[in-house]
Amino acid sequence: MDGFSLKLALFLGGLVVVLLLLALAVRWWSRFYREEEGAPAGLARRVLKNSATPIAVNLVNKGMDMAFAMVMMRYLGAEGNGIYAFAALLAGMYLTTISDWGLSTLATREVARHPEQANRYLCNTVLVRWTLAALCFPIAGLVIFFFGAVLQRPLSAAGQAAIWLLAATLFPAGLSAGVTALFRARERMEIPAVAALLVNVLKVFAGVGVLVAGWGVVGLAASALAVTTVNAALFVYLQRRFLFRPRLELDLRLWRWMLPESFPLFLNNMLLVVFFRFDSFILRAHGGDRVVGIYDAAYKLPNATTEIPFYIVIALFPLLARFALEDPERLQRTYHSALKILLLLALPAAMIVSVLARELIYLLAGPGYLPDAAIALAVLIWFLPLSWVNAITQYTLIAVNRQRTITLAFAIACAFNVGANLFFIPYYGAYGYVAAALLTILTEAVLLACFWPAIRRSAGRLPLGQLAWRPLLATAVMGGPMIWLHARGLWALALVVGPALYVGTVLLLRTFTPEEWAVLRRVWPGKS
Repeated sequence: MDGFSLKLALFLGGLVVVLLLLALAVRWWSRFYREEEGAPAGLARRVLKNSATPIAVNLVNKGMDMAFAMVMMRYLGAEGNGIYAFAALLAGMYLTTISDWGLSTLATREVARHPEQANRYLCNTVLVRWTLAALCFPIAGLVIFFFGAVLQRPLSAAGQAAIWLLAATLFPAGLSAGVTALFRARERMEIPAVAALLVNVLKVFAGVGVLVAGWGVVGLAASALAVTTVNAALFVYLQRRFLFRPRLELDLRLWRWMLPESFPLFLNNMLLVVFFRFDSFILRAHGGDRVVGIYDAAYKLPNATTEIPFYIVIALFPLLARFALEDPERLQRTYHSALKILLLLALPAAMIVSVLARELIYLLAGPGYLPDAAIALAVLIWFLPLSWVNAITQYTLIAVNRQRTITLAFAIACAFNVGANLFFIPYYGAYGYVAAALLTILTEAVLLACFWPAIRRSAGRLPLGQLAWRPLLATAVMGGPMIWLHARGLWALALVVGPALYVGTVLLLRTFTPEEWAVLRRVWPGKS
C-alpha cells in the first residue's frame, strides 16, 4: 500500500469512527435533553442547544470537507478540479441562491411568529423553490452556450454533464431547505445540524467511492445528486417524525407576497456570492479549466477560516445591539476592541499561511498544483485581515439599524470586483489567478471604504491606524525570521519561532488595555 492509499484508508476509517460517535451522541442526547417550557432551566438548555450544536457540527463538517477536498484534488488533478469547481460554483452557489430567493430566512421568521401557518409556508416555499429551480435550467444552458459560442471557450462534455446533474440537485435541496426552515422556527436547530453531519459523511463516502472507481467529474456530480436526494428523504422523515404530516396547500396570493418580500434577502445573498467568486467565471473564460482548478485549490484554506470571525462576532453581537440603544460610547469601545482582536488573529494567520503556502498546498492538493496554487494562496490570504474587519463592521452597522448601507456597500464592491477582474485578468492569461487574488484584497478595501462613512456617523471615529499598528508591527517582527528560516528549508522551525515572536511582541507592546481584557473575558464561555 502506497503512502496516499494508506492515508485514504485512515481517512475512511476516521469517518466510520465519526459515525459511531454520532450514534452515541444522539442516543445520549435523547436521554439527557428535555424541553421545560417556561422554566429558566429549560430556556437556558434551549439556548445552549441551539447555539452549541450547530457550531460543533459545522466545525466537524468543515474538517470533513477539507479532508475530502484533499482526496478529490489529488484524484482529479488541477484541470479536473477546475472542471468540477466551475460546475459546483455555477450550480451550487449561483443557481442555489436564485432558487432559494431568500425564502429560508423569510419562512423561519414567519413560522416563528405564526406557528399555525407552518404547513402553508412549507408547501408554498417548496413549490416556489421548485419553480425557480426549473427556471435555473435555461440559465445554465445560457452559460454553457455563452462560453462555447461567444467566448470560444467551450466547456468539456464532462463539465456540461456535471452542471446539469448539479442543477438537478436544486429540487431535492429545495425540499430539505423548506423543512430546515421549520425546524429553525421551532428552535430545533440540533435536528437539521445532526442530519447535515450524517449526510456529509455519506457524501464523503460516495465521493471517495466514485473517485476510486475512476468515474471522475461526472461520477462526483452524480453522487452529489444521489446524496442530496437521500438528504431530502431524510428530512421528509424528520418532518413527519418531529413536526407534522404535511399536506398540499397551494396559495398563489402567498406567492405574490413572498417573492417581493424576500427579494432584498435574495439580493444580499447574491451580492455576497458575486463578491467572492465571480472571478472564477472570468478566469475560466481567459485561462481555462486548469487555472480555475489552481485558484480553487488556493481558495480552500482561506474559505475555511471564515467561520472564525463569525463565532467572535456572534458572541459580541448581543452586546453591540444593547449598547447601540443604551450606551453609544460603550458600543464604540466594544467595536474598537473587537477590531483589535480580529486583527491580532488575522494578521499573523495571513503571515503564516503566506510564508508556508508551498507546504500547505503540497499537503492539501499535492505536487500537481505547485507552484501556481502556492503563489495564488500566498497572495490571496492577505484578504483575511480586511475581511474580518468588514465582518465586525457589518454587524455593528446592523446593531445600529444601518442595514441598507450594507446592501449598497456590497453592490459598489461587487461592481468594482467584476469590472476590475474583467479588465485585468485577460492581461495575465494563464496567470490570471494572481490578478484575481490581488483584486479580492482590493475589493475588501473598497467595501471597508464604503462602510467607513456610515460607521463614523453611527459609532464615532474609526481609528484604524491606531488600532492596527501594534498587530502590524508584531506581524512584521514574526515575518522576517519566518521568511529567512523558510528560505533555508527550516519551515518547521519557522512555524515555531514566528508565532513565539509574535506573542512576545504583542505582550511587550501592551496591546490590550484593562477594559479590553474584560471584553475578552466576556467573549469566551466560562469567563466573567
